[in-house]
Amino acid sequence: MTARRNMPSPGHVFLITNGFRCSHCGATCLPTMPSPVDVFVAAGKAFSKLHRGCPKPVPKPGPEFTTVEAWRAGWDTGLSSLAIYTHMKGGIPRHDTHPRDPDDFGRCYRLLKIAPEWRARIAEVGAHGLAWEAIATHWDELERLYEEELPTKVAPKLYALMQVLLAPAEARVS
Repeated sequence: MTARRNMPSPGHVFLITNGFRCSHCGATCLPTMPSPVDVFVAAGKAFSKLHRGCPKPVPKPGPEFTTVEAWRAGWDTGLSSLAIYTHMKGGIPRHDTHPRDPDDFGRCYRLLKIAPEWRARIAEVGAHGLAWEAIATHWDELERLYEEELPTKVAPKLYALMQVLLAPAEARVS
C-alpha cells in the first residue's frame, strides 16, 4: 500500500443531478441542458476554479433545510426521498424508487428529520411495492444502524441489512 503524500486532497465541488455544487458555500452552477460534453466539463472546471478558495463552513446542528419545500428545491434529493415526499403530499410515487444503499437511505432520513410528522407515517409508504414494504417495516432498525454508522462515513451493517430486506423484492423482478 502506498502513502498518500503528494496527492491532491479531494475537492469540495461536486457533480449534482443537473450541474455542480460547492459544498463549502452552497452555490450551484446549472449549465443549460442539453449541452455538449466539452462545454459541460469546461463549466465544471470554471466553477471549481472560482470556488477553490471558499472557506470550509462551520457545521450547523440539525438538518440544513428547515421546511420540506426548501428541501424539495434544494440539492439533497433522490428518487427514494422524492417518493416519500410525493406520497406524503398525496401523490403516487414512481415505481421502483425505494432506497437501494446507505446514501439513498440517508437522503430519506434527512427528509424525515425535517418532517417528523412524516416519519410517524413511514409505514404508509410500504403500500408502494414489496421493496418499500420491507424498508418501511424495518425503518426503526435501519434508522438505528444509520445513526450508529454515520460518524464513520461508511455503513456496512446498514448496507448488508438493506440487501437482505430487498432480496425478496429483487428476486420477484428478475
